[in-house]
Amino acid sequence: MSNSIDVLVDSTPETTKPRLQRRAVATRATILAGAARVFDASGYSAASINDVIVSGGLTKGGLFHHFPSKQSIAQQLVDRWSLAVALSFSDAAATGEPATRGTSGGISRPRPQGRD
Repeated sequence: MSNSIDVLVDSTPETTKPRLQRRAVATRATILAGAARVFDASGYSAASINDVIVSGGLTKGGLFHHFPSKQSIAQQLVDRWSLAVALSFSDAAATGEPATRGTSGGISRPRPQGRD
């Protein structure tokens, strides 16, 4: 089952990248997917870098090679989500389909109280 997080994390084209870059893209995707799960489960403030490392089966060096901080990981997730929302609205304007298609309806869904 695919959700909007999967789409956002896996949206980087890899077809023209050399092998090492493909591995780097896969590692970044693993980091982002793990972080998204951890942030969703614990909230951003309560989540730790170690939680993200464990979630993705990573090393601390591997994570920090790609992202300098927890904030930079969160920013990448927000940027990708924002792009997905913009594309969804653009598609909706062009096709008449609901704008929440492809974003798991998460565009207007409020977060539970007490979560970041």
